[in-house]
Amino acid sequence: MRSSNYSNGEELKSRVISSLKAFGFYVFTKEEYPHVSRLLRKLSLWNLFKIRPLGSSRSYFILEPDVAAYFTECRNVCIKEGVVDVKCYLKCKERKVSELMSEIFKKLEGGTVEGT
Repeated sequence: MRSSNYSNGEELKSRVISSLKAFGFYVFTKEEYPHVSRLLRKLSLWNLFKIRPLGSSRSYFILEPDVAAYFTECRNVCIKEGVVDVKCYLKCKERKVSELMSEIFKKLEGGTVEGT
């Protein structure tokens, strides 16, 4: 990617949206990292994602919705007498992921990020 791509926040936002819709994650380079971070902060999305390096070289990173807290919540809701109700848990996880993705897309598609 050329650095000129980084100056357009709307273009970056569009790439993130497309990747999330197609794959559920976004892979980017270390050069793009500060721009992705700025985008997440500007749209108040930082707490809804986790970013991890892909490999030890830290040349590429992956941006994924952070669903771990929701799975813990589902486990707590669906536990009865020390046993997790699997059907309840799976339905809860599916609902929570759907709610999280809806919130993410609402903020991504509704927010303006020119100059990111």
